[in-house]
Amino acid sequence: MPLELASFFRTTLPLDLKGLEAADDGRYHSLWMPDHLVSFWPDSIWTPEFTDLAEVSPSPHRYLDTLALAGAVAVRTTRTRLATSVLDTVRRHPVMLA
Repeated sequence: MPLELASFFRTTLPLDLKGLEAADDGRYHSLWMPDHLVSFWPDSIWTPEFTDLAEVSPSPHRYLDTLALAGAVAVRTTRTRLATSVLDTVRRHPVMLA
């Protein structure tokens, strides 16, 4: 089984879809997106002193709906496969998972 290069697509705000065309140029086998409701970061340490990410997002829990986002990504890509690295099956209807 060959090892292929994949890319991780962030599902938090601020969302940047501009780089998708570059990611779809054939370099990557797939784009992976997580499906999270909340982050593992505690609010108490979400500060610029602890992580630079706090400068671009006021909360670590601002996740977008992964399946809706996958639809937006699919419109802008043609070659790269889309995948979820985590999918929350408890809060999704079975029809959405099919």
